[in-house]
Amino acid sequence: MCDEPDGSYCENLDLGREMARIVQDELEHFHLVIGLLQTRNIRFRRLPPGKYGKRLNELIRKQEPQTGGGSAVDCQLIEARSCERFDLLREHVHDRELAEFYGSLFESEARHHSTYVRLAKDFADDDAVRERFAGVGRRRSESHRRGG
Repeated sequence: MCDEPDGSYCENLDLGREMARIVQDELEHFHLVIGLLQTRNIRFRRLPPGKYGKRLNELIRKQEPQTGGGSAVDCQLIEARSCERFDLLREHVHDRELAEFYGSLFESEARHHSTYVRLAKDFADDDAVRERFAGVGRRRSESHRRGG
């Protein structure tokens, strides 16, 4: 069942294939994390969600309509932030295995970011994509300054 009135998501084969690849990557990351935890005898457990993700989700979902290009830009921002975090972790962790692991996640998230940029441009022109990305980024910065 397609929730989009114009069927733009349902009938976009390229979008479906790209999203399936990203889902496969993320599932692979999950299995890698599980394996890493097991080799280090760390119990897999639920952690409370971070405040950053919730704040970012609120900025994106409540401030913007959910359109194909907009959703891809929102995901682009999330992937870019993941790249920043994994790069910092890779550079600062003293455990070689973890540094390599974070490096591999960085590379994967960078590919996802590029995919979302391309997908956003399938739904909107370059200027609209850049403006939406900049607008969400500005609201994110404002939220951080206010402590939100």
